[in-house]
Amino acid sequence: MFPGYLEFDGFGIDKLTRFWEIRASVDHKRGLRCGLRDCSHPLGAFGQSAAIYMILMSNDEYGVIKEFAIANESTHRERLNSAFDKAAKAVGAKKEYGTPRKVARGAQPEIVLKDSTILFNGRPLVLGQPLAEWQKIIGEGGVCSPKREPIAWCKWDALGIEIVGSIHRPLEVKQLKVRFNRDPEEGLYDLRAHDANGKPIDPVWQSKGIYPGFLEFDGFGIDRLTEFWEIRMSVDRQHGLRCGLRDCHKPLGAFGPNANIYMRLTTTDEHGSLRELAITSDSNNG
Repeated sequence: MFPGYLEFDGFGIDKLTRFWEIRASVDHKRGLRCGLRDCSHPLGAFGQSAAIYMILMSNDEYGVIKEFAIANESTHRERLNSAFDKAAKAVGAKKEYGTPRKVARGAQPEIVLKDSTILFNGRPLVLGQPLAEWQKIIGEGGVCSPKREPIAWCKWDALGIEIVGSIHRPLEVKQLKVRFNRDPEEGLYDLRAHDANGKPIDPVWQSKGIYPGFLEFDGFGIDRLTEFWEIRMSVDRQHGLRCGLRDCHKPLGAFGPNANIYMRLTTTDEHGSLRELAITSDSNNG
């Protein structure tokens, strides 16, 4: 065991230090967080090309540190993905679906999701920035909420894109949503209000179109025909993309240290293609 003294962002750590103490004391930009299931394996960022990984003595944030590691992100990712594959095959959880379909680049606009960043036609979109900044980057054709709305939103019907603020920060982007498919049979639409002729009325903030462009996630191209299993197989395992508790209609995962990914599929299994993909800030202030 390490017999010495370790200081992290000015905070001293020893064998009795608990994870919550570390998280509360170091720079919040590190994004130290528990894992997706419990807190036995916390992780975070250490610089631009390295990550922090810990193993605790318990599965909650009161656990003390068993191991503390700093690793090159790409090297660790390869090892971790390989380990996941071996473990899944050993228990029969890894299914052989075949080779994911390749989507050619070229359609416009282009959204790239990589290393916790969102690029729209090469320009960064940052969660937490004013909606007005996103409007400038996404461009013309957007319709936004009137000033009297308690939470601001904008939508681009021709692009199938929506952005929205939050209760505490109504003018800052909390969520980006991209629509790939529309399905009037989905249960969600049964809850819509109806006009005098019985026709359902879409919420005013909901875009009416579908995304016509190219979306790349960790180097993997996605379009309206891409199935969820193809995405899960192709992107970094550390996103933890997974089906919901009951079925696979609403998969979810992590997008960087301070945001999550939410999807809605056209079916309830992992062969469903994307209806919606949303990236949402998990800030407690939103």
